[in-house]
Amino acid sequence: MRWGARVLAALWASASILRLAASETEPANVILIMADGIGYECLGAYGSAYYRTPRLDALAAAGTRFDHCYSQPLCTPSRVKLMTGLSNVRNYVGFSIFPQSSRSIGRYFQDQGYATGVFGKWQLYGAEHYGERFRGKGTLPEEAGFERHALWQVDRLGSRFWGPLLRIDGENRQFGPDEYGPSVVADHLLQFISDHRVTPFLVYYPMILVHSPFEPTPSSASRLELDKQKNFADMVEMMDRIVGQIVDHVEALGLADRTHILFIGDNGTHKNIRSPLGARVIQGGKGSPTDAGTRVPL
Repeated sequence: MRWGARVLAALWASASILRLAASETEPANVILIMADGIGYECLGAYGSAYYRTPRLDALAAAGTRFDHCYSQPLCTPSRVKLMTGLSNVRNYVGFSIFPQSSRSIGRYFQDQGYATGVFGKWQLYGAEHYGERFRGKGTLPEEAGFERHALWQVDRLGSRFWGPLLRIDGENRQFGPDEYGPSVVADHLLQFISDHRVTPFLVYYPMILVHSPFEPTPSSASRLELDKQKNFADMVEMMDRIVGQIVDHVEALGLADRTHILFIGDNGTHKNIRSPLGARVIQGGKGSPTDAGTRVPL
């Protein structure tokens, strides 16, 4: 399927999906997954033979794959759009800030009786490392309509991968050096689904993966690997594996027939990453208004 116009994925989250969910005899669950820093060229479903993404490829094959989905080339603008369904012209005030005056998808789904949870990366409050102009001037996850959360970079920074600092339901927790942030977050996400398996739920999952720094994952051959290209490939595989865990969990709970799962990227791949795609090699274009910077999987 081709979708030639530049569109906001937020239209799915805050309008179309909600109408679709409301049209079901039994309200449908929604799991909205947004990977951090991955262009379309990194998925097998879009022709890549370099990265291993079997679970995402299976979702694309069994569902709907859009050939042309475009996002902002930087993460916070994309996140603000996705949270509101509005163009950045209407409510973007600064990097890492989601204005408290804006109504989020969390609130819209709550109005329809949904349980709501957000897990992964926030970056919408203005954490401690930002300048005074924006520090703490954004929105906390609970203020945006999410009842439960397990997030990196809310009010504090810390590590996102090994030995992560995460904010879990309002409390910052420092994990040990052998704890892997994306795995900790995924555990909380899966528990949220289990806890709400008999009620309609919205899971918003802005993933921590596959953003830099490009570090080994729990599945890497060595925790000491320094090759960023290799580590990035391992991170893509880990991202795919976690998506597979979510799909398997939904199916094991008998929720597959009434759960919509969407996957999208927030912007193109990092500029230091080179990805073979057929006869071409695509240099990541994050931060640039080019095809490599804005074209993402959906």
